[in-house]
Amino acid sequence: MPAGKRASVQAQMEERNSVKIYFVDGSFKSCPANKFTTMEQLWAIASEKLSFSVKTATNFFIWGVESDLELLLYADTTLEEIKGSWPQWMNQFSNNTKKRQKKLSTDFRLVYKPTCIVPLSIERKLSQLEAVNIFFMEAIKNVVSSNYPCDIDTAVRLGGLQAQAILGDRNPAQHKVGYMQKEIRRFIPEHLHAMKRTEEWEELIFASHEKNRGQPKNITKMLYLQQVRQWKYYGSVFFEATFTPSSQTFYNQEFSGIIHVGVNHDGLHFIDPKIMKVVSVEFKDVVKISSNAFMFGVTQRQEDPAAPAREWIVKTRAGTLIDDLIHDWFAEIRATNNWIEEERVRQTTPSVSEANSLSSTANNTPTAVRQQQDRMSTAYKPKNHADWEMDEIEAIAAEIHHSR
Repeated sequence: MPAGKRASVQAQMEERNSVKIYFVDGSFKSCPANKFTTMEQLWAIASEKLSFSVKTATNFFIWGVESDLELLLYADTTLEEIKGSWPQWMNQFSNNTKKRQKKLSTDFRLVYKPTCIVPLSIERKLSQLEAVNIFFMEAIKNVVSSNYPCDIDTAVRLGGLQAQAILGDRNPAQHKVGYMQKEIRRFIPEHLHAMKRTEEWEELIFASHEKNRGQPKNITKMLYLQQVRQWKYYGSVFFEATFTPSSQTFYNQEFSGIIHVGVNHDGLHFIDPKIMKVVSVEFKDVVKISSNAFMFGVTQRQEDPAAPAREWIVKTRAGTLIDDLIHDWFAEIRATNNWIEEERVRQTTPSVSEANSLSSTANNTPTAVRQQQDRMSTAYKPKNHADWEMDEIEAIAAEIHHSR
């Protein structure tokens, strides 16, 4: 359906007593709902439609998604509340200040995708085909949007795997130059588009596609993920920002203009795909963090103890969201360390069987999702972020160093 005619979330509820829960590739599941249905309930219904166990479903949740903003939604937020709150969140966190909203846009979607906090060690253990497919779709989105910057050779190799996973074995009579003409942007990263003509890209993709002949689709998806999981910034949640140089000299600037800021299990990643540059700040090297409604800053400890700390500052309306997400990862690391210690104590005690019902009551929500929502409960509310205390940062950095 054309974007201008797409039924809004509210219209879907009123017309059919159901709502569409989308996936990154545009496919969806229709879930029964009314205006009082919560995101937790929709998550449970969608998870059951995917036949996910509690253990698997814990790694996914419902996001609010529009072209300029993606937000992990509160567990107890209702569809009616989203109707009123989403325009406010767009105006508060979107960097597109020219696009001010007064009501829910028809471009808004509820999307079932990985949560902000999915440790790679856990993701690798999720073998159910639907779960692998969700991570595969998320990886493709980040590759083609240049959140995961890569060179031409890597992009072509990934494009060939993607074609095999989606199209199956190449049919030379059908899969030839012209077939992808309108779809090439779904296979090639944004920062590489202008480097070749569409026909040249098609030739390269189909040549790479041919090399994967005979490879089952599910194996091909795993090979794609195997490639991108090697990247330090894999699994990040990304925010658009404008780099603020510490030097006024053009030639001394690290970046220029719009960049992507990613946060994952390893730390923060400042990415400029235009020049294929990535600067990563590991959590163990974080000295100080500051944020407000218009900026985010982090001070990085240098390898040389005698060298002064390095400060990175970006302009973004999502500064408090970045700050909150870092808190979430610190909490996850602490929880993991505590769990390891508890497991040592519990080694000789009987195990408790896992409940698999997702939808009976709110109390069945997996603990990890509930804790994550609790930690994010102030993320979308106005607040003044003070700089983190030095002793708090040092304590957390010591924990992270110990966990490795």
